[in-house]
Amino acid sequence: MQCEKVTIPSADKGDAALGIKPMAKEAEMMEPYQNTEWIQYDEGLRRFAGREDLYRKYLLKFTVISDFDALCAAMQDRRYADAFRYAHSLKGNAGNLSLSRLYAQMQTITELLRSAADIDGAIRMLPALQEDYRKTISEIKQLLT
Repeated sequence: MQCEKVTIPSADKGDAALGIKPMAKEAEMMEPYQNTEWIQYDEGLRRFAGREDLYRKYLLKFTVISDFDALCAAMQDRRYADAFRYAHSLKGNAGNLSLSRLYAQMQTITELLRSAADIDGAIRMLPALQEDYRKTISEIKQLLT
């Protein structure tokens, strides 16, 4: 079992370095984003009380500060209790941001790791989980640019 390191630009370089356009003033807000299987934008916006600027800020943070590499490392090192904590954190963040497909995957792996009854199942999930994570990050970046 091997996870490839996911390279994500550093947040300290600012939004411009990440290719993120600055938020428009309220009167100039972007056209509505279409929900996809990866991001339920309407639901995420509702969770942030309609504060598009705040929702987008936390979407950006998710692309920069994530426990995914730590989850992979913990799985590789057979530190399954740590892997559970990283998976649980990712599940919560994905749920709060309405990253629907990633949330569903994280929910499954979290439960497999919680009971430690099917560690092999969790290991088998990693390649598909990594692909879903990459696709989610890509969708977020596309949304924010």
